[in-house]
Amino acid sequence: MPLLVNEPKTKEAANFLKTLNLDSALIVDKNENRNLFLALRNFPGIKAIDAAELSAYDVLRHKWLVLTQRALGSLTERIES
Repeated sequence: MPLLVNEPKTKEAANFLKTLNLDSALIVDKNENRNLFLALRNFPGIKAIDAAELSAYDVLRHKWLVLTQRALGSLTERIES
């Protein structure tokens, strides 16, 4: 399931969160997915960050970690270098 949000609308993000049953999640993607970041900013317990900003602290503060394919690729490059 791609994490693409067509418009920065809270309703789209709410449907996505409900589908995955996420109540406390760290969602990691690249900054190019700006609509996703904007749509998720109003949900308590949900944080969306760029892969370059990911920290162990953020991961441990949330119940779920959701990575996009792009974020996973970015993290893999970061770890290998």
